[in-house]
Amino acid sequence: MRARPALDPEREQARGLPLGRADFAAFRRRGVEGRHLACARHGVDLVLRDLVVFGKRQRFGFARHDGGEGPGAVEAYTIPARDAGGALVDVVAWDPAAGRLATWLGVVGMLGEDSLWRPLADKEPLVVHRDPVGWLAAGWRGVVVINDALARPALLGAGTLLTQDIAHGEAVEAMLRKVRMPRILVEAP
Repeated sequence: MRARPALDPEREQARGLPLGRADFAAFRRRGVEGRHLACARHGVDLVLRDLVVFGKRQRFGFARHDGGEGPGAVEAYTIPARDAGGALVDVVAWDPAAGRLATWLGVVGMLGEDSLWRPLADKEPLVVHRDPVGWLAAGWRGVVVINDALARPALLGAGTLLTQDIAHGEAVEAMLRKVRMPRILVEAP
């Protein structure tokens, strides 16, 4: 039986590879400048590359823990994920070619949870980005939903939301309406 790796998101994400020229060029084609691939709001957070295995329920594992370049392992970008208080609590893997987003530990429901308090204090709407491209281009401001169930309570309490277009707004609204209500029974006399 293999020893379980330490669950330190900062250390684990830092084991990834730095971005190369091809990565910077790919981000530039998507409208993301190189300076937006790092964020110094809570220390220095970097977008890195790593070999990951996407699993179920918006989760992934690092391929180095599962024998390396085995079946299902893909190159993905990894992004540190912070909670509403700014603590680094998880890592997000993003495969732009397949449009997949997942978290390592399943702790956060959104990229940018540390942005949740800003709109409330500034009376500005919380920007909900469709994918990490817009979020990175915006200087790591706003949020990107990864896990609907985990993101829903925070978004319901976030005040006004700003989406990219009508279709995206309708998708966010539909996600927020999926509140699972408990069964209600009436006691018989």
